Amino acid sequence: MLAIILVWRFLRWFSSFKGFPDPWEGEIDSEELNSDSKPICLKCQRPVNNPSQYYCPNCGNVTGDYTRYMPFINIPFNYSIFGKIWKRLKNPETFILTKIMLFVLILITLSAMVLLFSFGI
Repeated sequence: MLAIILVWRFLRWFSSFKGFPDPWEGEIDSEELNSDSKPICLKCQRPVNNPSQYYCPNCGNVTGDYTRYMPFINIPFNYSIFGKIWKRLKNPETFILTKIMLFVLILITLSAMVLLFSFGI
């Protein structure tokens, strides 16, 4: 009985929640919402020439909205983590414990990939 009362009180309290006010209400200019604006790369902050471009020509970061969902275009997006891990392993400023953990992560991922591909999954 106590649990039912507590659940009812929680639902009543939760339903009375009005939400947070919009912090940008009336502050966005129409120029910012203009459709002529160019998208920018989130990594290097440079404008992207074509909105349908998949990767940034300057740094190689993902710029397209659907790049991660396209089968052969998303390969660099899906596997770029291994390059980042390898760079951290080779960096002399990385702590030895971090290097060990990253190396173990590579070994676990590699063994999982070999198992999955060997069974044809």
